[in-house]
Order: sequence, then structure tokens, then C-alpha cells
Amino acid sequence: MASLLSISSASSLFMLFFLLFLQAFAPYSTAQEAAGGERRPLVPAMFVFGDSLIDNGNNNNLPSLAKANYLPYGIDFAGGPTGRFANGYTIADGIGELLGLPLIPPFSQVSGNINSAINGVNYASAAAGILDISGRNFVSLIPFNQQIRNFASTMEQFSTILGAQTASDSIARSVLFIGFGSNDYLNNYLMPNYNTRFQYDGDQFSDLLIQHYSNQLETLYNLGARRFIIANVGVLGCIPYVLSQNLTSHCSSEVNNLVINFNSKLQPMLRNLNTNLQGSQFLHMDIYNMFKDILENPRKYVQFKKTSKEKRQPESSRRRATAQIQCGQSRLLRNWKKQWADQLPSISDSMPKQRPVCLLGRLPSFISCKYQTGKKVFQW
Repeated sequence: MASLLSISSASSLFMLFFLLFLQAFAPYSTAQEAAGGERRPLVPAMFVFGDSLIDNGNNNNLPSLAKANYLPYGIDFAGGPTGRFANGYTIADGIGELLGLPLIPPFSQVSGNINSAINGVNYASAAAGILDISGRNFVSLIPFNQQIRNFASTMEQFSTILGAQTASDSIARSVLFIGFGSNDYLNNYLMPNYNTRFQYDGDQFSDLLIQHYSNQLETLYNLGARRFIIANVGVLGCIPYVLSQNLTSHCSSEVNNLVINFNSKLQPMLRNLNTNLQGSQFLHMDIYNMFKDILENPRKYVQFKKTSKEKRQPESSRRRATAQIQCGQSRLLRNWKKQWADQLPSISDSMPKQRPVCLLGRLPSFISCKYQTGKKVFQW
């Protein structure tokens, strides 16, 4: 059976595994040119598929309730809000930087200008899921199946410009970063206005998702992709929206068990694809255990200092922060200069090294942890 590399916070060799993954399927790749010492990308391009965790602006011009092109989103991003559901970089931006690539543009910006897509394209759309019906409560979005069709369109344009063989070789050496599943639960299975939960029990629904997901990944393979990074679903039972519905304010074991069931079937599915799709390599990113470790051991990642002015928020106030209803465009959550200007350096310095997840780092990027393997130090 083909082996499956898995990235998780339990592994201190995260960077080594990731670089071995790249080198094994791109012998030409190097962080530096042989002559001149100038850094070059480890791969030709990166293509991103997913939901709001990695959407970088594809929903901006859609009649969608899931948008992030206004403050406080992008408050730490050079140039301000872009459509990323984050204060700065997303994890996809971070991986692209690790690969030596510039910021990958959203499909909405490159569909009419293929030359700007030479380093890759981000097709992700907030509220999107594996199933087309997931996330429809946000009105308009781009589900995974449509993202795949958009990728196929990009490949056709690449073939026209570069020639079929050159385009095929380039795509085969590129990396696809894919993360789906959250909205199939949060904005489908767990939503009262969907009848999915009455049609399937948790085990049956995860089987349905895995079957669709496997077919979708195989479609990408048939379009020429060979190297994939697949992120599993995170600890949905611990996000603010779910916590707000739990009277104990504790993580929902019911929701997390649904996710665990799905994640437990994802790795075998990826192993099966590795075995049956010749020349493919699927790398599993264990987002669930990364964030589980952060929640259970926060001081391993960053040190917090309490002040005498800190007060515990009333339960009623905390429960209103569901993260399900978007922030108004005129509402700022914090004063950047007052709150963070003096604290960021000390917080960043206090973070332990050789950790596979960083909460804070140099802005606008979260990628500032150093990983040491032997005598080599990789900056991520």
C-alpha cells in the first residue's frame, strides 16, 4: 500500500516531510539557483481550492452573504481588505510563500488575463463545500465542482499559450492545495433548514462526502494534476458559532465526532488514490489535530500576560460572538497601534521554535517560525 505523508502538530519534522515531498517529485527544484544564489520557486505554480479559510477574494463580486472585502478583515494585510477571511495571510498564502511563490491571485482576477496566472490561481470560495448544495444559505458561492471546472478552463488557456506538452509538464510539477468539508457540516448537515440530517446518519453522510471527494480529486488528476496537499476538517465543535449554541460553553463532542468520522475516512481514501493513480502524491494535512493541540496546550505556541485591567466577559456577551453573522463594515474590533504595536515583538519572540503552527508572526504573514533540521534552518 502506498504511504501517505501526514502533517500534524505531533510531528517536529513537518518541514523535512514537506520538503521531501517536493523534492521526490521535482528533482529540478531548489531553493536557490546553482549560479548567482538567487532564490527561485520550488514548484512552477500552486492552485488552491477550498472555502472561506483560503478564499482570497473570489466572492467579492458575487451576490453572496459570505464576503470579507471590508474592515476589520485585512486589518494587518498590506493594502487592507482583499476578501480574505483573516486579519492577514491565510494558510494557503503561507504555503505559497514557503514554496517561494508570490501571492496567488483569485480566479476572479485572472479569468480574463491568463498571463497573471503563471504562478497559480486561487479558486476557493467562502461557504463552498464538497456538495453543491452546501452553503446555499449564503446565497451565492462557487462549490468544489465549479472550482474544478474553472481549473479546467485555466488548463485549456495554459495549453493554448504554452503548448500542450509544456503546460502538461508544468501542471504535473505544480502543487494543488485543497481544503473542504467544513461547510458540508456547518452549512448543510447541521443546518435546520436542510433535510440532509433526516436522510443520512453521521456515518452515511461521511461516506457520501468521501465518495464525492474521491471522484473530484480523481477529476483533478485526469486534468493533469499530480501533487496534492489535502487538509482535513478542523475542530468544528470548538468554533464560536457552535460554542454559542452549547449551554456549557464547552466544545461540542457531537459536532467533533461527526468531523472525526469524516477525517478517519479521508486518510484511507487518499492512500487509495496514491495507490491507484499512477504518479500521484497526496499529502495529508491534519488541521484537526493541529488546532486541537493549540486549544489544549495554548502556551506551547504563545505566551499571554494577564493585566490587572483584564475582566472576564459576561456569559451573555461572550455568547453573542457567534462568528456566524458577519461584522458590519463600520465596526472595528480593535485599535491596531494602541493594542499591538508594542506587544507583537515580545509575543513573537516568546513563541517556541520548531513548531508546525504559528499564531502570530511578522505581518502581514503568519509565517515566521524557524524549523531546524540538522544544520539547516528553514524559515517558515
